[in-house]
Amino acid sequence: MKITVNQKQYNLKKNYHNVLDCLRSLNILIEAPCSGLAICGNCAVKIDVPTHLSEEDHIHLTSQQLEDGFRLACLYPLYDGLSINVENTQLHILEKHSDIVVCNPLVTSRLIEPRFKNSRSESYEQLLGLKKMSYPILQQLDNHIVNNRSFYIIESSEIMQVSLDKMKVYGCALDIGTTTVVMSFYNLETGEWLLTDSFKNPQSAYGADVISRISNEDHYDQLTSLIQNSVEKHLDHFESQYGPISHLVVSGNTTMTQLFLGLSIKSLGFYPFNYALCQTLTLKLASIFNNSFGLMTVLPSFSAFVGGDILSGVLGLNISDTSNSSLLIDLGTNGELFLLHNNKYYGTSTAAGPVFEGVSLDCGMQAKPGAVYDIKDELLTIDNHPPIGICGTGALSLLAWLYKNHHIDDTGRLKIGESYDFDQVYLSQGDIRALQTAKSAIRTGIEVLMTEAGITSNDISNVYLAGGFSDNINLEALYDIELLPTEFSHKTQCIGNSSLTGAVSYLFDKNCDQKIANILERTTIVSLSEHPDFQSHFMNYMYMKKPAD
Repeated sequence: MKITVNQKQYNLKKNYHNVLDCLRSLNILIEAPCSGLAICGNCAVKIDVPTHLSEEDHIHLTSQQLEDGFRLACLYPLYDGLSINVENTQLHILEKHSDIVVCNPLVTSRLIEPRFKNSRSESYEQLLGLKKMSYPILQQLDNHIVNNRSFYIIESSEIMQVSLDKMKVYGCALDIGTTTVVMSFYNLETGEWLLTDSFKNPQSAYGADVISRISNEDHYDQLTSLIQNSVEKHLDHFESQYGPISHLVVSGNTTMTQLFLGLSIKSLGFYPFNYALCQTLTLKLASIFNNSFGLMTVLPSFSAFVGGDILSGVLGLNISDTSNSSLLIDLGTNGELFLLHNNKYYGTSTAAGPVFEGVSLDCGMQAKPGAVYDIKDELLTIDNHPPIGICGTGALSLLAWLYKNHHIDDTGRLKIGESYDFDQVYLSQGDIRALQTAKSAIRTGIEVLMTEAGITSNDISNVYLAGGFSDNINLEALYDIELLPTEFSHKTQCIGNSSLTGAVSYLFDKNCDQKIANILERTTIVSLSEHPDFQSHFMNYMYMKKPAD
């Protein structure tokens, strides 16, 4: 069977269930947040001469899209001569870099100048210290030392590289998010930020959230290959411009880091939710990537659903060393919360669902040009493009606007109709219920952690709102819908990607392992569903305004 995708012809040698499965096999990845269940409506592709039309096409696509030939890839059948056009759109990702406070990296470079005074073996020890090394490295060292030549080494706990020429030492902080992957590159000797790469996590083609990827057991190998190949591509690009990476630090939620390492995530899907990375893992980059001499450190998780990304955030903020009570909130599909009070730490995760990523809403979309991200006197869109959809921040702002302007009541019920139309986009009653569920999940997590610590919202000094989601957030909207307590106003900072910040901190501070061990030891993970106050909090905060006690 022959098909054409974006004017390139492919000869298929096996049968596929639908266009989506076929595109995945060709490594042409499109959005499929519901993993091909025909629920989200995001996998539309343009068919040159469409011959099939499903009921779901009518539900999810506009009449103009249908007329233009768009169909859901998860339902459209394959046939000989099929011609498909796939749009290549990019996420709107704010690329930032972290300021370096400490410059004491694990991986360093130094000059070795041989000067024989005693025996050769004593000179090796005096010159190099008690360092591990491979046999090829030993051969290079022996050649230089015997010939009394000065040379440079790159080292950590072992000698990693030897050269007669001065070598620059580069490091990369890698944050693997469920939706977005960000890589920041630095000169480890000077602390200079060089560049930041960001791209959509290619695993999104198999589902928007960690649950959908855990349930994709038949595709674990593909999920691992997708993320490893994408990261390697960006590492290779950096090396072609600057030089090889000496140290890669990886942060991410538990599912993302285990998939990156090629570890099974099956046990994350059922009780007791066993996970693999309970302590920092350091290995050679060559374990995963070709032609790499450097080291890779993967930050550990607290539990199956409170991952290394939130630990990295605590590390990057350096809040574990302060006496102030602080709350870190990572808004996302798997919302994670971390509370520090009186040198005790409490963590939890909430099943907020994919609405914070703009997924599952009728007009929902991820943060791309044309996505509504806020409302003032008019809709505000990314890059000021005409509105074509609503991203997560926009959905929360629109919800708050509807409530403040009395278009919905305290229960979230629209006073007129089953949807409210804005300019070219709308929120349906179903959208509002999904947003209420997500905001209640986060607020319930906050209330339960404060209960565990024996404090109230007045006792918390600092609130940190993390995640790429937080960059465009309207904080007043979060107070208006009681996602955050009003007592948090003037205490809340939007800090962007705290997971990446923590990975950068690890790059430049070789003493971070002790800090991580201390954080892990002092942390209590709280299961929301098992907490006695969970049900009452969750039901109360489903309201736009919590009912009076």
